[in-house]
Amino acid sequence: MNYGKWDGEQILNEAYLRKATSPVVDNDFRGFDHYAARGYGYQFWCLGEEGFFFNGMGCQLTLCIPKLDLIFSITSDNQGFDSAKDRIVTAFQDLIVENLQDAPLPEDPEAYARCQELAKSLELGHLAGNKGSGYGKMLEGKTYLCEENPTGITKFSFRFLTEDTGELHYTNAQGDKVLPFGIGKNVFCKFPQFGYSDEHAGLPGPEGFLYDCAVSAAWREEQKLLIKVQIIDRYFGNMLAIFSFREDYAVVRMTKTAEDFLSEYEGTFNAKLEA
Repeated sequence: MNYGKWDGEQILNEAYLRKATSPVVDNDFRGFDHYAARGYGYQFWCLGEEGFFFNGMGCQLTLCIPKLDLIFSITSDNQGFDSAKDRIVTAFQDLIVENLQDAPLPEDPEAYARCQELAKSLELGHLAGNKGSGYGKMLEGKTYLCEENPTGITKFSFRFLTEDTGELHYTNAQGDKVLPFGIGKNVFCKFPQFGYSDEHAGLPGPEGFLYDCAVSAAWREEQKLLIKVQIIDRYFGNMLAIFSFREDYAVVRMTKTAEDFLSEYEGTFNAKLEA
């Protein structure tokens, strides 16, 4: 923000930093006014108002406008949600930058109370959809045998414990697994895959170490169940599993958005009801 000056002392080269945070190259590939098309410096993206920003994975952002003495930082995980970054940067510019004033806003106890109530009501997002399906009762306890597939899952079955909770039972290369889930809500638990890093991304984790996660499910059609896993531990990521059923067959599609883990949960495969 001060181009290398700290406490009155020039620590870093000012000319270099001004160049690094300026539009060294054009990055407008579509001809539309867009937050990510206003020029690119040396690892810095350019903003309006002669600003710049650090553009991190999953919406880890720091937006800087030196001439307005304004910094906005947000750490979030929206991997796979392609429009999230656009929404955040646009809201910052439209709601904050465009409404800056030299004087502080007058106190507004009523608005502050509404803000506090809103903050108390916020919760981690979960899948939306129907909570129940008559087909779910037909699935109870039945085992599906999987064709060879990239995930290494060989079989799976479902248990529906209450109206809004259940379990996915499956077997992969590590053995038998159980993944609890909420229907129309999150269930917080440990993701049952061993070997993920507890310290350095990409390196194996200690035996017995499991990531914290939030798992939700929803029926999107009578015979289609979605399960979403959100990893909320030292690393962030998400996985979506779609189970589509017809007669004695099922098609399963798993996709993940995570860096250096959840690779065992990517692929599409068929399964057949065990005789």
